[in-house]
Amino acid sequence: MPHFSIFAHKTVTGAFATLLLLSSSSFSFAIEAKKVVDRFAAFNEGQGQKFSYASIEDDNGDSFNLKGVSLTFPGGKPVAINNIQFNSIAENSDGSLTVGSVVYENISFTNKEVGVSIDEAAVQNFILPSKDIPDVVKRMVYFSGLSAKNLNVTMNGKPVGGMAMLDIQYGDIVNGQPIDINANANGISLDFTEAGDAKFKQGLKKLGYDGKFTGTLDFGGSWNPSDGRLEISKYDLKVDNVGTLSILFTLNGYTADLADRLQKANTAASGNPQAAGLAMMAELPKLFFENAKISFKDDSITRRVLKMQATTMGGSADDVAKMVPVMMPMMLGGLGNPEFVTMLTGAVGRFVGEPGNITIAAKPAKPLAFSELMGMGMAAPTSLIGALAVKVTANE
Repeated sequence: MPHFSIFAHKTVTGAFATLLLLSSSSFSFAIEAKKVVDRFAAFNEGQGQKFSYASIEDDNGDSFNLKGVSLTFPGGKPVAINNIQFNSIAENSDGSLTVGSVVYENISFTNKEVGVSIDEAAVQNFILPSKDIPDVVKRMVYFSGLSAKNLNVTMNGKPVGGMAMLDIQYGDIVNGQPIDINANANGISLDFTEAGDAKFKQGLKKLGYDGKFTGTLDFGGSWNPSDGRLEISKYDLKVDNVGTLSILFTLNGYTADLADRLQKANTAASGNPQAAGLAMMAELPKLFFENAKISFKDDSITRRVLKMQATTMGGSADDVAKMVPVMMPMMLGGLGNPEFVTMLTGAVGRFVGEPGNITIAAKPAKPLAFSELMGMGMAAPTSLIGALAVKVTANE
């Protein structure tokens, strides 16, 4: 099951979920060592992960603390966790364990010059099966909720961003029905005051930004493991005083079996991006594009860019805005699609003249295999516009 990132298993969400599995196994280790160690070892072997911990403390029967945890993902450096707290642990009739909540504190890891730390994260209603189960979905969706707070990112020791709170919720698993996924992130921050290229920072200054940005993210979607329909129904990334990027997307064919094959191929190709890419390419004929829509709602960035260009070229922001639709037909003549160029020029002209929103939508007459789209893109890139029935609108 694709987690919050849904397209890449090595996301923060995936890491949290794996850490949770580690935690539950360690609890059982304190009760019945051989059984749980073998179970967890098999799981980690399948994922290509290694773990270690220092001690199990404060064991109260249905809760305990795990100290000094280190988890290593394929091709990565160890992730250190100071303390993991397990609460409301119960054994089910089928031998599986349900962990009501797992709270882990002080997570940190580095990858070359990038460092990430998380003060606290929690996972709700995690289920650890008593044995390896054939149901792919239950192997992928084994918790109902995930939250994290105070995530901070550094580059070469300098702060570059963070997130105050992340919350992800999964719906119930019902055979043949879509699984709902909802997430939101608050207090997102980006800081370019110390890190970053000097020319980039100078460009931000010319636009009137101090190098610090804040924002939020709202996400909603669903995945049907049976028929593979994957729908992103809401993705709104808002950056204050810049704008809001919204994405809608639907594809078909991403079944539980396909997701399982991709995960196994990715694990087998650990440390070999080319092999992982080839495995993904082999599955493209099974994935079908249905529709997509990308929108941008302005929050001052457009006028800032126009004013900066006006300063460079001379004149006013309105003068620059009027020049854009005049220049675009000449710039886009190579597309060989006059009708599309006229539509795009009109939409962009309306948007820069009075910044509101601009939308690019694609909805082909029938679903198209990603392998087919890739073939078109390589053989005749301009043909994609017609094949995808691309439309551009503004201020609607």
